[in-house]
Amino acid sequence: QSLQRSACSSIGTRGGHGAILRAKKSSASDDDKTATYLIHSHHLLDHKPDNLVLSGRKFKLKGIAVLGRPGVALCVGTPSNADKFLGKLRKAMPQKKFVSSRLEVEEELPFDGFERGTMAELREAMTRSGNEDRFLSLVGVDSGQGRGGGV
Repeated sequence: QSLQRSACSSIGTRGGHGAILRAKKSSASDDDKTATYLIHSHHLLDHKPDNLVLSGRKFKLKGIAVLGRPGVALCVGTPSNADKFLGKLRKAMPQKKFVSSRLEVEEELPFDGFERGTMAELREAMTRSGNEDRFLSLVGVDSGQGRGGGV
């Protein structure tokens, strides 16, 4: 029963002064919520330790990683798991400057696991999530030039 009660997002009862009373969804912290992260470095090639970027599954993340210039991982998971993954990459490759950012997404990305992908697959995923301009910036293409082009 407590799960049913916590699933309610709002209660339509009006309180004093015309306010709508709202119930809390659940006691889950922000660390339990799924978010989308973009992690990248200038280059990650197909050798150790660079290919650690392909190990997102070990950190309970879903998404894709692309080796090359730039090296990129698009990850879906909890903030704590994404932080652990980024920490592992930074510890294994302290000479590389990893940049991580949380993306606002228009559509959840339906990744089944964590796989090696291509730049075309990364662009498709970022476009679907509403982040094509971010992708174009990442690969060094002006967003005005990227439309209809062969990136």
